[in-house]
Amino acid sequence: MTGKLVEDLLISGGTTPGVYYSSAIPLGDDNGAMAELWVTSVDATFSTLGSVVVTAEGSNDGINFDTSGVATATLSTAPGWNAGTPSAVIPWAWLRLRIEITGASGAVTALVSASIRTFRAG
Repeated sequence: MTGKLVEDLLISGGTTPGVYYSSAIPLGDDNGAMAELWVTSVDATFSTLGSVVVTAEGSNDGINFDTSGVATATLSTAPGWNAGTPSAVIPWAWLRLRIEITGASGAVTALVSASIRTFRAG
């Protein structure tokens, strides 16, 4: 199953990352996931940008999420796309995306989209 959870979200960050969260989706019968990230545009030079990072986080109750991350995708250029690395078996019932700009040396705004692809692993 593919869930495009974020479509054309304008995010901001800087020396302190701006953090954004998607809504949560149920994992259902799947037990693996991969995060996908699209960065459409950035209003800073790439040396200022650092990276846009999307991380899939897991939960069993849909409220309290494990921030260690299930799967991640990172981009430091725009426009760009990255599928990240698929996860191993996931022990959670719910997934959401955490999106942030990290390592920026100044104020940055980026237009991003992100999805979670779930699958049956093993």
